[in-house]
Amino acid sequence: MNIDIAVESWSATKDVVVGVSALIGMGLGIFNFWKARQDEKVKLEVIPKAVILSRSDQRGREIQFTSPHRIDGGKLLDLVAIEIINRSKFPVVIATVGFGRGTSESYLLVPEPIMKDGEALPWRLEPRASLEVRALLSPVLHAHHRRDREYAFAVTACNHTASGTSEAMKILVAQNDA
Repeated sequence: MNIDIAVESWSATKDVVVGVSALIGMGLGIFNFWKARQDEKVKLEVIPKAVILSRSDQRGREIQFTSPHRIDGGKLLDLVAIEIINRSKFPVVIATVGFGRGTSESYLLVPEPIMKDGEALPWRLEPRASLEVRALLSPVLHAHHRRDREYAFAVTACNHTASGTSEAMKILVAQNDA
């Protein structure tokens, strides 16, 4: 009789252990599926920035910096920068950049982006790398278009669009509204 109770107790314990193991396995399977799907997505961060002349060095060269924040100290140049950061786990090709508002119908592509070393778009952007594209500010914030500039965007070769705004973008638009 003791043997029957021990066997029944072991059988019940075994069923609980198997059930809990099955639930943990199912949960891990769902998590791994979700994680794999997230790794396949294009993840870009787009940050519009003001280009500021801070000073000239001893050789007379201009020292410029970009800031997505308040525009304090230094002379504001007639340039705006768009920084694109690839947060994906694979390289992406940036095809175009521009500025827009609300819907995709109200946008302005940067016709002649200014890049380092005279490079041009399209540009292959490696994982965890960034790219800074500059454009002349006056055409971007032209009186006819200035109200249509709330954010900057980047479009990849596979037609994925990412956008972003910053305090500097809002300040630049507000200064040109006056």
